[in-house]
Amino acid sequence: MTVELRPTDLTGDDFILGLNYTKDQFTISELAYLQENGKWLSSLENKQATVIPDDAKHFVEVITNGAEPKTEREFLWKKYKAARVEEKKQKKLRAEEAEDSKQYKLRVSRLSAP
Repeated sequence: MTVELRPTDLTGDDFILGLNYTKDQFTISELAYLQENGKWLSSLENKQATVIPDDAKHFVEVITNGAEPKTEREFLWKKYKAARVEEKKQKKLRAEEAEDSKQYKLRVSRLSAP
């Protein structure tokens, strides 16, 4: 059974931005737009939306086929996706640094043990 997802079904504050360290790269209005429309844009990207309005067809081309962005929405989504990639890199780096610190402390404690 296919469920038709429309923009009105996928709006609201349910979209989790997932931006902790790069959110300062966005204006308040950009963050508000992503919060309000993120589920819908994500559903277009993930091919979950079965109804694609005409004004969203180029957006789908941008995110799925690498077409050049033309609208603010398209540029903003690309910016958001790039920020998510950066967030993941930062998270991985912090985890590696924590592990290195843990290993260092373990080595120091072994050296100072009688």
